[in-house]
Amino acid sequence: MSYAAGLALLALMLPVALVGKSDTLDGVRYWWLADDAMISMRYGRNLAEGLGLVWNASERVEGYTNLLWTLFMALVHLTPLPDSKTSLIVLLANVGIAAATVPLIARLVRLLGGGAWATGAALAAYVLGADTSFFATSGMETSLLAFLLVLCVCRVLEESRSGTPRASTYLTIGALGLVRADAAVL
Repeated sequence: MSYAAGLALLALMLPVALVGKSDTLDGVRYWWLADDAMISMRYGRNLAEGLGLVWNASERVEGYTNLLWTLFMALVHLTPLPDSKTSLIVLLANVGIAAATVPLIARLVRLLGGGAWATGAALAAYVLGADTSFFATSGMETSLLAFLLVLCVCRVLEESRSGTPRASTYLTIGALGLVRADAAVL
């Protein structure tokens, strides 16, 4: 069931990411991200170019709240891809992360005692949800945050039942605040 839901998610989102978030300028197809994601992308680009995590060279102003996602974007800028394709990589990564969240949601529902109907309903709500589609195709860190949050909840539930907590779980919980600063509250 989660395999089919993951494929459905990809089928719904890939056309949006590949066509709906791009345009052709002077014969070159460019992809774009939401404005907040583009801010993080500029910080990532400047870091990749050796200027540091800055908006403009020699200005030390922190304008991002998603350090790990900005670092990922810096890695994208270290590839030999042209600027016209860097946002596409971020979009595809986001869609992939959203699809990877599907089996985690199924796992969480089972851990909470839900059966096939509850799992199906939860997966349908996630796959067909407007927020899932918007954030997975906007280039923002939301898909990564959701993936890690569901993973952490699953692991905490499993480890509390087995009585064997793992340090890696708590490191992942700590990383939530690095993916998005306000996630530290979670």
